[in-house]
Amino acid sequence: DGIDDLGGAQVAAIWGARVQEEMNKSFTNITYSNDAAVKLASDPALRFILNSFDQDLYLGLSLVVEILNIETRSILDSALSENKTLFSVHVIIVVVFFYWFLFRSTVKHALGEVDLARAFVTRLPLHVISQEDLEHFQDFFRDTEDGGADRDDDDD
Repeated sequence: DGIDDLGGAQVAAIWGARVQEEMNKSFTNITYSNDAAVKLASDPALRFILNSFDQDLYLGLSLVVEILNIETRSILDSALSENKTLFSVHVIIVVVFFYWFLFRSTVKHALGEVDLARAFVTRLPLHVISQEDLEHFQDFFRDTEDGGADRDDDDD
């Protein structure tokens, strides 16, 4: 039997004998006609129909792949642009955080240390030095808004 040569025994083993019988029935009607082949090759209308579908599958698949590549590229470009934007926002937030939290708290701490140094200086026994040295010493630690003189170490 021709079906057994085409793998009918394997079909029967996998799907059962009933499927093999159905396949045998469908393949028994296939005939090849040399006259029909010559007519198909010689008739221009039939040749046009047969040849027009010759490469459509590959052309269609290549167009689908091209469209998918274009869409993938546009999606990835959009994602990359959004990623750059999010990274820029992240960097800005980190810079602002460091400025407001670290820099401002450091300046506040430094000003607190200046107040502690001024309090320490006011508790020093300055009565043992001369009056002129005492005034220079106090002017150094006095702000200009407190009524003190301009200091020599100002960066104005």
